[in-house]
Amino acid sequence: MPEINAIATIHGHAGFQRLAQFSTSTAAKELAGFTMRFDRIKVPSGGGTTYVLPEPDVNGNTDFREIDAVILTHHPMQSYYAGKYNGGNARPECSSRDGNVGVGSPGGNCARCYLNQFGTAENNSKACKRKHRIYILREGEIFPIILDLPTLSVDGFGRYLRRLLTVGKDPNAIVTRFALKKAINKAGITYSQVTFTEGRDLLPEELTAVRRLAAQVQAYSSSGDFDADDADAANADAIPDYDPETGEILSSDPQVF
Repeated sequence: MPEINAIATIHGHAGFQRLAQFSTSTAAKELAGFTMRFDRIKVPSGGGTTYVLPEPDVNGNTDFREIDAVILTHHPMQSYYAGKYNGGNARPECSSRDGNVGVGSPGGNCARCYLNQFGTAENNSKACKRKHRIYILREGEIFPIILDLPTLSVDGFGRYLRRLLTVGKDPNAIVTRFALKKAINKAGITYSQVTFTEGRDLLPEELTAVRRLAAQVQAYSSSGDFDADDADAANADAIPDYDPETGEILSSDPQVF
């Protein structure tokens, strides 16, 4: 059985320079007629500290405690289901790929929407669920992978971005290590929280190639439609992220093991 403590990065390649040698026209030709959908990383529930990748790496590993990758682009997501989500291809009544403007019913301004307020769903929660999607690229690979952050990992990602920007670093100019830690909220429920650690700076030639791909992925992310995988991601949280009595967010002070 493959080692679980491996780091999900591909060694033996010249970092991200392989990307600069790749022809996007060749990819377009070979994938003509196929729907372009990127693989997704699964974040475990219940305090698990191992990521599950959709496909084995060159060593046959699918489970990793850490993933080293570049952040290509990222954006918030919102989704509202009138009834309980039961899986499959069910579309939300309303969704947003930028966290600002909802499409569907009721649609409109997300910040002002009554469904984005505490008390509009079970246990004083919000009827419209918040997520954050990151497109990341591992060394030696050409296509990005999607990492959908659970609600209780979103604030930590924001703090990480602020730390980078404070010292003048662009998130797609460095390698980020994505790990997992086991935490418990104030309600006593154990959950898995994504952590972020700054790694090495990209070489100039790597950065040029990465930024070119990042622009393409950003265009793709803003034009895509809401699909079944999005629905699964939007409903992935199995723990409350609020205090049922006060509506207080419980992600700000987790107890870490």
